[in-house]
Amino acid sequence: MAKYGQNKEAHACWARSQLQYMLGTSDKNDISYVIGYGANQGATRPHHRGAACAREYAGPTKMWNNGTCSAGEKDATASPCCDVDNFLADKDSPIMLKGALVGGPDQNDDYPNIRNDYKRSEVALDYQAGFTGAAAGLASFQRAGVLSKCSSAAAMVKCNKVKDYSFCGGIGDMCPAEMGGKCGDKPWAGYCCAAGQMCVRKNQYAWMCVGAVPQ
Repeated sequence: MAKYGQNKEAHACWARSQLQYMLGTSDKNDISYVIGYGANQGATRPHHRGAACAREYAGPTKMWNNGTCSAGEKDATASPCCDVDNFLADKDSPIMLKGALVGGPDQNDDYPNIRNDYKRSEVALDYQAGFTGAAAGLASFQRAGVLSKCSSAAAMVKCNKVKDYSFCGGIGDMCPAEMGGKCGDKPWAGYCCAAGQMCVRKNQYAWMCVGAVPQ
């Protein structure tokens, strides 16, 4: 993200590209990792015990077969079984956790869709919170017209790179000619610092690209 400097549009476009990847609507990925969304479902076996059980399961069941039970077995006093056999079964979960985001693919874009893969197939509230917050933020940007320049990858990354420790904003004499003297006490629109640097205000006349301070 540092390569975009203070370019709000570029940051917003990058964030949108990440959500598009999760939803399977990007030019780099057509597999959806949000359960129940999209035509090409990649996550049909989430790491979730309850979703792996039969829909009819309603609570503790009698034990069968010398202390074990088989999925679907029941009698007049027992509901269908729900045990580790259900969880490890090589089949899609019978209960859909619609809208849940799984952990997703690894660094090589590999997603095996295995229920017991607790890293890639995990569903959790912290995943969902970040996903929902990002979606809400992008909806706000969409209403404000910030995403209007995100029609292509080229538009997302386009910016004039500023040399290390050089001016990137302010109302001083370094104001770029193409801005027609309309530079303000803020970063210059369309300019970004090199990777690892950020545009920092020194005073109203000078904003400079400096090394990002670790938090």
